[in-house]
Amino acid sequence: MSSTQTIDDNHCSLQTVHEMTTEQRTSNLPPAGSRLAKQSCQSCKLRKRRCTRELPECRLCIRGRRSCSYQSIHHMENQHLHSEIDPSAAVSEQTLRNDFPVAFFLDPTLFNCCALLATPVCPLPIPPKVEDILGDIHSKKALAAEYFKTANRWMPILSEIRFYGSLINPLPYADPGVTSILLGMKLLLSCPEEANLCSEIYAVAKEFLLRMEMAGHLSIYTVQSAILIAMYEMGHAIFPGAFTTVSTCARYAISLGINGTLPIQGKAWVEQEERNRTWWAILILDRSINLGFRGRHLCTPDPSANSILPVDDDAWNQGVLPENQSQNLLSTPSLKNGRYACLAQAVNLLSQVFRHISSREEALRLDLDNIAQLERTLFALEHLASFEEQERNICYLSSIAICYSSVLLLRTAYLSEPHEALTEEGKELSQHSIRQVLVKTLSHFQRFRDGWGSRDRFPPLALDWLYRTAVAHIFLAYDAKSSEWDKDIGELKEALDFVGQRWRVAITHALDQSGPDLNTLPPAELSASPNAEARSV
Repeated sequence: MSSTQTIDDNHCSLQTVHEMTTEQRTSNLPPAGSRLAKQSCQSCKLRKRRCTRELPECRLCIRGRRSCSYQSIHHMENQHLHSEIDPSAAVSEQTLRNDFPVAFFLDPTLFNCCALLATPVCPLPIPPKVEDILGDIHSKKALAAEYFKTANRWMPILSEIRFYGSLINPLPYADPGVTSILLGMKLLLSCPEEANLCSEIYAVAKEFLLRMEMAGHLSIYTVQSAILIAMYEMGHAIFPGAFTTVSTCARYAISLGINGTLPIQGKAWVEQEERNRTWWAILILDRSINLGFRGRHLCTPDPSANSILPVDDDAWNQGVLPENQSQNLLSTPSLKNGRYACLAQAVNLLSQVFRHISSREEALRLDLDNIAQLERTLFALEHLASFEEQERNICYLSSIAICYSSVLLLRTAYLSEPHEALTEEGKELSQHSIRQVLVKTLSHFQRFRDGWGSRDRFPPLALDWLYRTAVAHIFLAYDAKSSEWDKDIGELKEALDFVGQRWRVAITHALDQSGPDLNTLPPAELSASPNAEARSV
């Protein structure tokens, strides 16, 4: 059988399925006058058709296989002229209806080859509590403006130009992902009280993300809103929620073909770049949340040498195609790469640290030469980030933090080796590196407090760096039975308390008195536990 004949047969088969589906939906049309809305649906209004106004979907939309949506849940609950059913039941029926084409997952080759179905835009009524949280269009614009000035710098994955275009779309119901992104922005910018980390905004954002999934809505905004939620959960020690949300981000992205592969033909540059940035964000979060596990539970593959780096952030924000668009991980780091590209390079080095430690666990020995080479590369990238930070007057704290956390993980992993496997030279070099990180950490943080940044703008990805530095030095003080570092450790505690007013994970360990004292932990456990926030520094 020829390939042409096969495609034609598949085309006919899929078309038959579509006709059967349409016929089935038409046969299930509600009887005339059963339950009617007071106004026409949005689709009929747009097309200037005479809407039959049945709930939850009108006849014209069912026959035309179009998305049918009325104004909102609040309005729909009061739209019935004659109804023997609770209005909320109709809302629930429309909200949970899923018209996502199953061929997209069950037979993606056929789906892409025949292209008979476009991925539908699934209508999703916006609950009144969501509307109350987000407010009117002016409040939404103000929220977005604040986000792009602050939190977007931690993880610049959203195209500002494209987002505002979606926000002012006269048909907001066409993409509930915009609403989900706004909820993610509101959540990430919020600073909850100690006893209210799982606040109403958090619950609403998680619930709306679940509703989108149940309604079959899947877009890049779905992925990005989940990323914002994951950052909030990581920053406020909401576990295992943060761990599972990161894996959800990866699954959503892979479903959309966002996996760090080569650009897709036919897509605009801005869209290509946004997809690449979104994938890098997932890699970054996945590795950051796995620091305590030493990379044992990653849900995403390591970036390859040909992985394309994000372009310069200034060019990205302006929507301008830069000259060095195709920089990859093999390219020499430069001052023009930008903050997000530097963060991507730092996380790639962290992946190498994970692999090195994993191979050490198999070989039961860490190679000092490999450790030294990795460490030199990490310090070189940190130096470049610090220099570019001063030259461009841009905060590179996330990139610097990942570099320092990687060095500390590398050196403490070595020091946790059995004593017979350690050398005096290796111990001295490791202790010197840890001490060097401490000095740089205190210097960076003092500069931050002196006006370089503010507590509200402290990036959540830098939290592990402070905690890991404190843990490493408590370990060294315990091992040496010395109090010479008490002052420095005290300053690190103050730093954690300071940042803890913004990100609760920084002080969660101090709130739980049931955890063991770090000063009594053996070295092997210390080196493996910097993400165990329930312990007391």
